[in-house]
Amino acid sequence: MVDTDILVRDLLNSLPTLSDSESDTEVTNMSEFKYDMFKSRLDNIKPYDGDVNQLNKFLSRCENFIQKYNTFNDAELKLHVFQCIQEKLIDKAEIMVGRRMELDTWDKLKNALIQCFSDRRDIDSSFKNWHECDLSKPRQMPPQRFPTNSQVFGPPRNVFKPNQIPTNQLPKPEPMSTTSRNPSFRTNRTNFDNRKPPNFTFEELYNKEIDETEEKFTSNYENFYGEPSFDNYDPSFNNFDPYYNTKIPFNYRKADEVNFSFSVSPQEKVVKNLPVSIYEGEILTKPCKVNNLYIPQILTIAKNRFAPIEIENQTDRTISITMDQPLLVDSFDSNLHEIYSMDHFHTSIQKSNFPHNNENINPLLRTEHLNCEEKSLLSKLCHINNTESFDLSDRVLISNYVQSHKDSTKELYKQIQEKNEKTKEKIISKINENRSDPPSFENQNAAYIKIKARNKNVPKFKKVPITGQNSLKVFTKKGSYHKGTARKPKIKTKSFLQDKQDADNTAPIPNNPGPVNS
Repeated sequence: MVDTDILVRDLLNSLPTLSDSESDTEVTNMSEFKYDMFKSRLDNIKPYDGDVNQLNKFLSRCENFIQKYNTFNDAELKLHVFQCIQEKLIDKAEIMVGRRMELDTWDKLKNALIQCFSDRRDIDSSFKNWHECDLSKPRQMPPQRFPTNSQVFGPPRNVFKPNQIPTNQLPKPEPMSTTSRNPSFRTNRTNFDNRKPPNFTFEELYNKEIDETEEKFTSNYENFYGEPSFDNYDPSFNNFDPYYNTKIPFNYRKADEVNFSFSVSPQEKVVKNLPVSIYEGEILTKPCKVNNLYIPQILTIAKNRFAPIEIENQTDRTISITMDQPLLVDSFDSNLHEIYSMDHFHTSIQKSNFPHNNENINPLLRTEHLNCEEKSLLSKLCHINNTESFDLSDRVLISNYVQSHKDSTKELYKQIQEKNEKTKEKIISKINENRSDPPSFENQNAAYIKIKARNKNVPKFKKVPITGQNSLKVFTKKGSYHKGTARKPKIKTKSFLQDKQDADNTAPIPNNPGPVNS
């Protein structure tokens, strides 16, 4: 450290113009410390937040402030001055200093600030960067071309009517005093609206860029497009564009890449979750063969782009397949079920070997999606008549179709009733095949009598109606009839229409009665 007296002496020697009296006054003033002056000088230094543009200004003011009070031979004052300067650091500058205890002097703090926040660029570096930068235009791969309108749209087309008289050359209409519109004059409307600013497609209509003469071009236009008519002009329809109604279907679909592998044993029919082209919903597969694996047309449900699909290996070897694309399927709409062909369902069921009535048909049914009640009803429906094909127009019999169990039960009950009625009609038709004489009905009245049945399969006593003198209808539980004569039956009459019929009018049962009705 340098003694303050030596510094004061050197300072006085550097000022030869001052007189002795003035120098003594200055020394005495410097020996006195003024707090107000110290505070005003300290307030003149603005806080520094690490801005590059304000660093030099901050350092110069701090240098002047320190030099003012380094002349005092007071260590506490110098320490206080250094601490006041440290308090001026905020934001990034304060974070940079942090707890770095080595920055205990002004020189160290100044070097740290210059190292962190100063602009290190100089004239040489700027000159070097300017001359080393590559300002050449990058090569375009492929080179970009900007075609003109003529290259894009071709030569201009004549959109005016051939031999059309210009508007300014048309005769003026006759003045009318009674009407505001002249019906005898009609302005030929052009294809574009003159009130709007011209579009870029119309800007080239008047450019003569074709080599042909105007007459030849007009004749070619008339031969190709014909003479346009302005009688039924519709602004929404372009009469001059022959491709106006042309609709180009754009069915772009990004190729889905999958990697799905599976194998099927020889002579085996399995159900596997395969990737399909539809993400979710009811789908209908197409009958196809993929590497000797047969996929029938079935109705199933897709979830997360996977659906259970039946696959059959008809060969004697194991086949392994790796699918790189999903299986193409169609979306099934239940409201449009009439457009789908169900012939393959009927054909497959008619050609299949159903067991006889005495055999069990349950192993051939797919009932994983049904509850216990629906399983029993479906089994009962199949055992009524196995030889007939099922009516697959109803969706309830399609095993892959999922619907509410309440509706399924109701539909199965309905199918069972229809099967019972068909069975009754068949039995009655077989009975009536052996009969040649139709019954004659002479009396519309009917009475009930009790007869004794000879056949064991018929109940012992059964009520039968009497219709006429020559016929008697016999009703049994199984739809058959009782052959024979009723000998002195006990008559119990009951009138339904008019009067009671006497017992003497009853005729014996003929050997060949009429047809039996259910």
